[in-house]
Amino acid sequence: MKTRCRVLLASVVCVCAALPGLVNAQGFAGRYPTLGDAAFIPYYTVEGDWVTGVHIINESDETQVIKVRMRRAADSVDVLDFNLILSPEDVWTGTITGDEAEMRFITEDNSCTAPKLLDNGDGKTYAPIAGDRILGAQEGYIEVIGMGRADQAQPISQWAVHANGVPVDCDLVRDNFFVDAVIANDLTVIDTPTGLAATNYADTGEHLKVSYFIRDSASGIEFGNNAVHLILFSVEAMMSHQQYGLENFANEPVNALFGWDFPDVRGGSSLNAVRDSFVLVRFQLGALEVVNDWSYNPATGAATDWLVTFPGQYAMVDYYLQTFGPSDAVSDYREIPAAAAFSIWDREEGTGVPGGLNFSPSPAPDTTTLDYEVNVIEWGGLSVFDSDFVTAVDPRENQIVSPFGWAALAVEARAGPQDGVLGPGVNGWCDVAAGPDNAGGSVPSADGACDMYLVSDAVPMSGFAAWERTFAEDVDRNYGRIVEHGFRADFAPPPP
Repeated sequence: MKTRCRVLLASVVCVCAALPGLVNAQGFAGRYPTLGDAAFIPYYTVEGDWVTGVHIINESDETQVIKVRMRRAADSVDVLDFNLILSPEDVWTGTITGDEAEMRFITEDNSCTAPKLLDNGDGKTYAPIAGDRILGAQEGYIEVIGMGRADQAQPISQWAVHANGVPVDCDLVRDNFFVDAVIANDLTVIDTPTGLAATNYADTGEHLKVSYFIRDSASGIEFGNNAVHLILFSVEAMMSHQQYGLENFANEPVNALFGWDFPDVRGGSSLNAVRDSFVLVRFQLGALEVVNDWSYNPATGAATDWLVTFPGQYAMVDYYLQTFGPSDAVSDYREIPAAAAFSIWDREEGTGVPGGLNFSPSPAPDTTTLDYEVNVIEWGGLSVFDSDFVTAVDPRENQIVSPFGWAALAVEARAGPQDGVLGPGVNGWCDVAAGPDNAGGSVPSADGACDMYLVSDAVPMSGFAAWERTFAEDVDRNYGRIVEHGFRADFAPPPP
């Protein structure tokens, strides 16, 4: 069995010697590993004719409980989440479809979920996205977080395993997620309300393989890629129920802290021992600069969109202070809007004249701001995704006449107290976190205020360049590809 450890000190994550070959200056296994215990899908969209598909594989020989959560592009608001229970070597697939009136996360898969998905009437089931949650939810990103694993002797594993392609009993599986289940403070044991034996959970381990596709049903173009995987995210089981969220805190304070809002990028429930996982997210995904190709040409139907996603910005917002605190309370420590400065070249080492590039909507000549958790950068006035979260770049305004080239995008977090992460609070909010600059640990604050601890100037980022070529006269010839961004950061490699 692999040895797993995490030492959070001076923004450095120390990976044990028992995990060889996982170290470089940007993160682990070459920026991203290809298996992990958590993952980000940097973009989903149902704008226009686009649909987004998700594939989640459990490559282990144990049952995995997984949180699947869609977050809105503008502000990371949770628009949909559910728990997925995969038996050994199981895979789950689903597709996000719909429009601003109704969206659905549809699947033909039989694997157990909590809560139970609704019947779509055509042999499929779905989770609905409606009400206030659907406002602006047509674009965003997806979190896939391992909550815990159970060996095959555990009750949940015996119920979740497939017999002739169908789980033994998903209703009994869902009994693990009711409020009236007894949840131990270390979240390693949940007693089912049916009176059956309790299930013991362990940390997830690096056993999840997540991928996605984004397909335009009109043009036939489909992009696909691995998700952005994380390792060493869960060092303990992070189980929670699926009945109450933090908006129910006034009436169900304890149940809300074990609710569907958890686990998140900080870790498990607010009553878990470990709530500093975002420091590790920052270490693995933190960057100062994005590098990739661009291309546009109306004559040939070529277009490029860059996706730049800042996952986990909600980790720096104190929603308790926003809701219950004084009117002058500082509750937003997010790094966005981030300042962005482009350096643009053609393919022959040529660069534009400084001061000549214009951005929309910012009037600044060489800089703009990336305002959202998910940002779509359109090149040369052409669009791939028809996004509502666009920054437009036209190299011709910087005297680059070539229709293709490459660019470097330097990103700087907004000025202010945003350089930290809200610390873990024993009451589930944020009354613990004062610590030295660049320290990865935290100590109780004297006044109970929402203090911060600094971690790095690098902003957690993920994304890709989506390139397409379309032929109006023959859509069968349309094609496209995704190319992951290159990222530059100033992190020193952790010690072996």
